[in-house]
Amino acid sequence: MYFNFICVFIIVVALMFYLYNKTKQLRTPAALEIRHKWYKAKANVCLGIFILTFGVNQLVLFPDWVTYIVGGIFIALGALVAYENRKRAKHYSAFVAEERQLYEQAQS
Repeated sequence: MYFNFICVFIIVVALMFYLYNKTKQLRTPAALEIRHKWYKAKANVCLGIFILTFGVNQLVLFPDWVTYIVGGIFIALGALVAYENRKRAKHYSAFVAEERQLYEQAQS
């Protein structure tokens, strides 16, 4: 019973962070391309966590063989999305500060 509440909490938090990062991505100026990609990767990490946790929650709530198949697909897809985009976010984070400095120099 408590595990379901934990899953729902993680689902809600992941969705909130997804929306936050997606909003930051859309509000980033077009000149800051690396930062735009960085926010997109961070948003997709949160989306992957959302999908993964949703699959786990379905397995807990509805123990049936169809749910095991669909939940397994959700868990695998969510883990893959979160893992790949975590690597992208880590890669882009190394260039965000440098891009900001170049952008500020170009503005002045």
